[in-house]
Amino acid sequence: MKKIIALLIFVVIFTALAKASQGDKEIKRLVNKLDDYQKANAKLLKKIANIGSPAIPYLLPKIENKNSLTYHLAAEVFSLMKDPAALPILANIYLKNRSESSFNALSIVMRKRKDLCVYLDTVAIDEDRLILCQNLLSWVVRKDSLLVGGKSRVYNHEYNFKNDSVIIIAEQDVSKKYSFSLSDKKVFIFNENERLDWADKNGKYYYLSFNVCIFPLSYNDINEDSFGLADNKDNEAIAIVGISINPQGSRSFKGVWLTGSGISSLWVKKNGKWHSEKIFESWIS
Repeated sequence: MKKIIALLIFVVIFTALAKASQGDKEIKRLVNKLDDYQKANAKLLKKIANIGSPAIPYLLPKIENKNSLTYHLAAEVFSLMKDPAALPILANIYLKNRSESSFNALSIVMRKRKDLCVYLDTVAIDEDRLILCQNLLSWVVRKDSLLVGGKSRVYNHEYNFKNDSVIIIAEQDVSKKYSFSLSDKKVFIFNENERLDWADKNGKYYYLSFNVCIFPLSYNDINEDSFGLADNKDNEAIAIVGISINPQGSRSFKGVWLTGSGISSLWVKKNGKWHSEKIFESWIS
């Protein structure tokens, strides 16, 4: 009787392992289709995304693929995943090797998954948001050396805020509760009507606006050994932070004044402190 029971247990385990192996082969087959743009349609991307965590080990090599189409498609799969482990694992891959392809994949996912952002709290002040915005404000207005990578400065037809005694910030991704510090300048946070009122009274000017998206990184319930997270769990969050220099005319202004500029930057919070990682986009119009 004991032999029969042992045999049955062996059969059950063997069958389960065989099914798991077959399942892994199928996942690998599906993911490998990402190498062929003719096979990688929206239906395939969604099907892989719905697999969740079991597909991640097969997707990660695609993220490091030098073929831009392959890592772009793999990033699209990550952006479709509902699995909470997807973003922390992808962030960890970039922070371990800082390759161009892993960065591009990470930026794709962060842009598409704004639903994972910590949004502006209009009641309380988010200290992380305040620190990030203050750093960018100081960098643009006072030219402090806080950022690394990419463009060295936000260009706006040689315009700078050196001679401005007042800095206007749009009430966008920051609230009036926020207080920014610039030693020799006053800083006001205005809504649209207030910005127009200021232009009506003082003439056309440039104001600043922020775009902040903070992604907390939670490593709970993720197998550290499988994804090499043990040495990177002190990375608490990543953020995309943008700042734009925008023109503002008065209500009676009829001319064409389209000049503006801006940057987007990546930041990492490690051991309680935010560090500038990279400027990955700059623009001027």
